[in-house]
Parts: sequence; C-alpha cells; structure tokens
Amino acid sequence: MIFSFVNGILLRPLPYRDSERLVLIDEYAPKRGIASMGVSYLNFLDWREQNRVFTGVAAYDGRWDYTLTGIGEPEELLCAWVSYNAFEILGVAPILGRTFTAEEDRWKNGLVVILSHDLWVRRFDAKPDVIGRTIALNTRPHTVIVVMNNRNCDLLLASGAQMRFLLPLFRDLDSEPY
Repeated sequence: MIFSFVNGILLRPLPYRDSERLVLIDEYAPKRGIASMGVSYLNFLDWREQNRVFTGVAAYDGRWDYTLTGIGEPEELLCAWVSYNAFEILGVAPILGRTFTAEEDRWKNGLVVILSHDLWVRRFDAKPDVIGRTIALNTRPHTVIVVMNNRNCDLLLASGAQMRFLLPLFRDLDSEPY
C-alpha cells in the first residue's frame, strides 16, 4: 500500500505535458497553525493577472455535491470548479467537444458543463449528440460542451475522489452562483 502511494505520487511523473514544470501555489497562515488553506478567488485573479513567471496560472475548487435531474432518476454527483485555462496548461484534450472559454468563466455568460466519460456513458449512452444538450444541475440549466476522460476530470484532486463533471470557476462577487 505504501509503495503504491510513493510510486504513484513521487516516483512516476504526473500524466501531463511538461509535468516536471507544474507547481501548486497555496496560501498558509503559520501563526494560526494553518499549513494549507487554499487560495482565495480574488487572490487567484490577482495572481493570474500579474503573473510574469509562469506560463499560466489556473485554479480549481473541488468536491462539491450537485444533483443531476431531468434524465432518469435524480442523482447526486461530485463536481469540481475549474478555471477555463486549466486544461491548456495541463496539456489535456477532450474526448468530444471543447473546453471552457474565458467568456464562459464569467458569471451570467452561460452555464456550461464538462461531463466525465463515465457519466457520459452511464447516463447519456455515449451518444455524441450530448454536446449542446441542456441538463439540470441543482435545478439550473447547463449546456454540455465537452466530454473528458475520467482521469482528466479527476486530475485536480489527489484525494482519489471521482469527479463526474466540471463547471467554470467563475464567481459573482455580489452573490455566489450556487
């Protein structure tokens, strides 16, 4: 068990383009005893805008429960929010469709969703016409724009959690979208 962890995390390179160049940026508060607290959305926006060192700066916020309705029985699924440029930085491509655009990474500019391959096969019979289809997540309509393989949907979380879909990481600073 320990060898599997060490091999999978430390010895084997990450399965992404230029994985040796990837870094994780985090905030911490040692005086308060907090070793890792993530990054605030406003700090992420500042860092992305002011970045002069990295090829790109992307962000994610993972492990949110959403309910898929309108297609068979309602189902609670795990979701992560991800910035539009994460897939470009990691060098991963969709199975079907396209990834988020910068415009879709802004609240009220369209509610779009990336499906995992597993969800696409299980709930949509692996039909290509899922692209452009509207589905309900937490009762809000979202347009399916892409199907990603499961590894790329799970890529953001080292916890082993299986994300079934991804949403843009936008935030309306006056009110949360979900």
